[in-house]
Amino acid sequence: MPDLSTDAGLIGLFRGWGDPELVVIDSLSSLAHWDGSDPKPWNKLQAFARWNARKGRTILFVDHTNKHGERRGGHARDSELDLVMGLCPPRGLVRSPQTHFEIHFDRAPGLTPAARE
Repeated sequence: MPDLSTDAGLIGLFRGWGDPELVVIDSLSSLAHWDGSDPKPWNKLQAFARWNARKGRTILFVDHTNKHGERRGGHARDSELDLVMGLCPPRGLVRSPQTHFEIHFDRAPGLTPAARE
C-alpha cells in the first residue's frame, strides 16, 4: 500500500492512474499513515489536492472517526477543504437490521442553510 504522504507514494499513484476526473483516498489513516497529530502528512496531501484541483480533478478524502466519534485531526484542516460532511446514526434510532444514517455538513460554504437539511 503506498504512503501518499511521501513523494514516492504519490509518484507511484501517478504512474498507475491514467487521467481520472475523481480520485478517492480511502482512508487517510491507511493511505497516508496519518494519525492527525503530525501536520506534515496533511500538508503534503493539501499540496496534492491543490495540484489536482488545478488539473481539474476532484479529490475525495475519506476518513473515519476516533473511538469517541470525533474526526481525526480536529477542525483545523477544514479551512483547506471545500466540503466536510459526516455520516452519523440518527438520534434516537433503535437498532435495526437496516442501515440508517444522517448526513451532517460540518463545512459547506457553498450550501444554503436550507440545502444542509
